Amino acid sequence: AHFVAEAERLLDGMEADMGRGTQLPLVVATIKEGSCARKNCLLKKAYVHVSKKKFIDAVKADDGDVELFVVSGDCKDTRFMQFGGIVCEMFYRADLSVYG
Repeated sequence: AHFVAEAERLLDGMEADMGRGTQLPLVVATIKEGSCARKNCLLKKAYVHVSKKKFIDAVKADDGDVELFVVSGDCKDTRFMQFGGIVCEMFYRADLSVYG
């Protein structure tokens, strides 16, 4: 429950940034964006549902400094799961579209 609350705190920040519309994201909430941030060494922290095994294994295989929090248990009715069960914080704001 604590990890879900932390992930949802990051989602709040992401939604506030989106509402402003002028800032590059600091938080991303899709596997594609999380993978792009990971591959380009931008990933600082990731809250990932246990069902995202491929992503979890990739982060662990990197053996880097990413703080990985695997969320398990009953969290199906949470905003965390509504956003797909992945919330990633990057080291700094970045336009991931330029990284491919």
